[in-house]
Amino acid sequence: MFGLSGRLALYGDLPSTVTSLADLAGMEVPFEFSGDGDDANLCFVGSNGLLGVQSGTVQFTAVEGSQVTFTFSGSFTLYDGEGGESAVPVSASGSGTAHATQ
Repeated sequence: MFGLSGRLALYGDLPSTVTSLADLAGMEVPFEFSGDGDDANLCFVGSNGLLGVQSGTVQFTAVEGSQVTFTFSGSFTLYDGEGGESAVPVSASGSGTAHATQ
């Protein structure tokens, strides 16, 4: 048996109006990450590599207790894990539920 893990970690600056998890509901913020290293990347089934954002946003659609639902969309560079990267940006979008751990 094996396990898989995943997470959405927020770091960086949020607007000063965000003082609690509930304040995220309905908020849309830009996001960025390199995609070319072991940390701060996006990878999902079918992407065939790590995605580094060129431009993108995440929208927090609802907050219920410690659960935050979100959607994201953006334009990404695809890194193949062997030193190569896509010449043309790829578009990706998705949604999910994050669980606060603090």
